[in-house]
Amino acid sequence: KWKNLKTLIIAHDDPLTETFEFQVVGESCNNLTNLKYLGGLGKETVVEIVRYLKNIKRLSLQCAYVSRPGVLLLITGLQNLAILNVLHCKEFDDQTKQAMVGRARVVWF
Repeated sequence: KWKNLKTLIIAHDDPLTETFEFQVVGESCNNLTNLKYLGGLGKETVVEIVRYLKNIKRLSLQCAYVSRPGVLLLITGLQNLAILNVLHCKEFDDQTKQAMVGRARVVWF
């Protein structure tokens, strides 16, 4: 059990669907509040993050591949989220960022 883990960095080239156990991380890492995610972030992974990593306050998707619906689900599903870094996010342009402004209690980078 990694009860003192506060930050987790996940970097990969392949989708993590069915290979990464977000449930185990959520159950084992009660103090996890920071997640840095680099790589493809599909709908299934977004749902897993929202379901099992409820204490996330800072989420960095810097250089991640994520869709507008995926970001919306993260913003609305992670109730403790205070900071969201989407700098250089792939598939996430300025128009998408503008559409999100005002929809959340999140500081944007």
